[in-house]
Amino acid sequence: IIASYQCYNLNTQYFENLLHRFFGKSCLNIDVFDDKKQRSNPREWFVVPLPVINEVIELIISGGILNYRYNNDTKKIHLL
Repeated sequence: IIASYQCYNLNTQYFENLLHRFFGKSCLNIDVFDDKKQRSNPREWFVVPLPVINEVIELIISGGILNYRYNNDTKKIHLL
């Protein structure tokens, strides 16, 4: 575990959905196989710098996230 966050007075499903939509194009493209050789492609792992994740979490909490987009090439968030 690199970081953990506590959410108060916040719908955690909505919060997670926002993170997935914001970072959706930066999912780690990997196949994982279980002990029965069943393949899965996890959609929970993102290739994003930790400081950017922390900044986006603050923007979600403040409500300002609607004004930003993540640029997968520059690995930064940009104001619209």
